[in-house]
Amino acid sequence: MELSRPDFINTPELVQQFDDIADRLVRTGTVLDDSDCHAIGVLARNMLAFIEHSTLLDQEGVMIQVDGNRGRPITKKNPRADHVKDIQSNLRFYFNQLGMTPKSKSGRAAETEVGEGFSEFLQ
Repeated sequence: MELSRPDFINTPELVQQFDDIADRLVRTGTVLDDSDCHAIGVLARNMLAFIEHSTLLDQEGVMIQVDGNRGRPITKKNPRADHVKDIQSNLRFYFNQLGMTPKSKSGRAAETEVGEGFSEFLQ
């Protein structure tokens, strides 16, 4: 099944990221339907933002020099570092929700095993 993409998946990079995530989920046994498209879309946008901002943070450094209020250069924490941290938090949430971590995958496997055993018990 081809998963429909939300309207905010509107660049070639986002389309590729969205399709990669959906394909990985399907390959690991996750059953997807169109109600999952927005969560996967938000995850795709966060992944691209993480890649972009992490790359820039690597280039700029965690500490940057800026002009202070008295015209002298000062060293301060790069605000991008907090942004990357926020994106990582978002990614962790969506990875857990979509069963993309070892812990969430083992929980999904346990639910499946319980469900299969329970249906056999009822027969």
